[in-house]
Amino acid sequence: MLQKIKIRNFQIHRKLLVDLDPTLNTFVGPTDRGKSSVLRAIRFACLNRPSGEAFVKHGAETASVELTVSGRRVRRCRGKGTNEYRLDDRKFAAFGSEVPRQIAELVNVDAVNFQTQHSGPYWFDKSHGEVSKELNGIVNLGLIDSTLGNLAKELRKAKATVEVSKERLRFVKEERHRLAWAKEADAELKELEEGERKSQARKERAGRLVALIEEVKRSKEMASVEIPDLGELEKLSEAVLDRKIVREALEDLLGQAKQAESEKEIAEAEWRKVSKELKRKVGKNCPLCGGPKSFRFTPPTST
Repeated sequence: MLQKIKIRNFQIHRKLLVDLDPTLNTFVGPTDRGKSSVLRAIRFACLNRPSGEAFVKHGAETASVELTVSGRRVRRCRGKGTNEYRLDDRKFAAFGSEVPRQIAELVNVDAVNFQTQHSGPYWFDKSHGEVSKELNGIVNLGLIDSTLGNLAKELRKAKATVEVSKERLRFVKEERHRLAWAKEADAELKELEEGERKSQARKERAGRLVALIEEVKRSKEMASVEIPDLGELEKLSEAVLDRKIVREALEDLLGQAKQAESEKEIAEAEWRKVSKELKRKVGKNCPLCGGPKSFRFTPPTST
């Protein structure tokens, strides 16, 4: 319940304090004395309207309106560097064009609760649709409308889902009928796979049988070979042994011959080196008589 109004620097009012009656209050006075300004001040505190700072009294920096509602103080202040609501000692800022929730719940009014002297007869100048909208706003019928709208939307979605499901079911049934041969084909395929498995097993057994027959043939051929006399085998073994001894002796001699050849090549190379050095030191004349050399150096002949 609105109990008291305190106004400072709001339009025509520099300072105004009004105690209100709990039942009915009437403002009476000459024109331009600020009767409508009181209603605007109450609207400013309750709805944060009007916006801007045009209502600040000329020459003042800020305007404020304080309401006492059910024993609590609601204060709205706007001006240079100031834009705030206060609920008792609690300060609210950065609320934009709205009213802080705690204050809106306390005053519990809306735009429909305010009517100025220039407004038409209450609701009589509105259409049926506009009156219905105003009634909805008062008793919160808009919530019912929005709920019914949401239900209708969900119902449309559910119907669409049902239609899609029916179409999918029809398609699945057609596919099932079209693929009815698949069970019989699957049974035939299993029979073919079983036959293939048995055929493969038969091929493997046949392969093992052929290998066994070949083995028997080889054994029979070996059994028909004439085995020589044991005495002849011993002689043959001795001959082979003697031949091995001879081969080893020849290999030893061959190794010695290869080593001798290598030593010969080394000796000849050494002789050529020594002969060349001797020629260089002796020169063109004989070292004994001083005459021209008449001898030749020949390497030794190996035997």
